[in-house]
Amino acid sequence: PKPFDTSIGKTFVSTTCPAFFNLFLDDPDYINCLPLSAMLQNSKSFFDITKKSGFATTRVLDVACNVNYTKCAAKMEYYGREIKTPERCGTEFGRRDPLVIQAYASFISYPSLLKAGCLKSDSGSYCYVDAVTNVTSPDDPNIYFLPLGLKLPSGSRPTCSSCAQETMRIFQKYAGNASLPLSETYVPAAQQLNMECGPQFVNTSV
Repeated sequence: PKPFDTSIGKTFVSTTCPAFFNLFLDDPDYINCLPLSAMLQNSKSFFDITKKSGFATTRVLDVACNVNYTKCAAKMEYYGREIKTPERCGTEFGRRDPLVIQAYASFISYPSLLKAGCLKSDSGSYCYVDAVTNVTSPDDPNIYFLPLGLKLPSGSRPTCSSCAQETMRIFQKYAGNASLPLSETYVPAAQQLNMECGPQFVNTSV
């Protein structure tokens, strides 16, 4: 699967921004990282795979979770800085262009979402795969969007599982960083989960 595999740039006002998207999307180092943080929100091919089967999704995660983390994290950090510059997508970033903001969030949230996406349950399956294949609780995948700046929908009721607990524990470690979207989405989500799962289910402070 590839991120940003639908039409891009319809709302871009500069010529440098679409060129930047083409640059990182054609970068072998970026492609080989298979960033879950970019595929969650902006990959039709990945979405189709998650709907296909848990086995197919597991195969993708097996690759994404066995990359050179240091190299990939450095690459994402680099692009996270670059996208905001005037020579890249600075104009669109200032205008809060949705696709640019989503790309930026995917760069800076790579570490937290990789750790969460690669988390395994007690039975050895990926917690993320369990979430997207749980037909009895369609809200389970929602917590994975918190690092991208999407708040937990009101009324959302993810399963009160150890997977949810451990995933939120990972996110809590990053939520104290004011430069990350998690700094705004974590606490309300934690409070919402505790209302559903009990007051001590997850830590509500950062």
